[in-house]
Amino acid sequence: MKKIITIITLIILFNSNIKAQESGVSDKFLHFYAGFFVSGIVGLTLIDTQIKPINKVGIVLGSAFTIGLAKELFDTQKGGSGFNAQDLAFTVLGAVPITLTIKLNKNKKHKDENKRRY
Repeated sequence: MKKIITIITLIILFNSNIKAQESGVSDKFLHFYAGFFVSGIVGLTLIDTQIKPINKVGIVLGSAFTIGLAKELFDTQKGGSGFNAQDLAFTVLGAVPITLTIKLNKNKKHKDENKRRY
């Protein structure tokens, strides 16, 4: 059920992101939501894996960085706006809420294991 709710939330955010772009919302805001969207999808794929939480955080942050870097490198092409480190930073910042979710989920799982012992 968590996965379904998260997917629906990401779809809504993605649609609002497209509408925001059409209405002239700040470019930094769009970069943040793009990072959130991409890292959310990556985070969803890692939920039921045996990967350590700290590695999951690295993968999620790395995915946002990779997408942000690819977009900024694309912007260096002819006709683009050029490389902007702030745009890249805002894309990576979009992954932070997802990494916090992974961290909190790890702590909850640890507490649940301690309850079962007693």
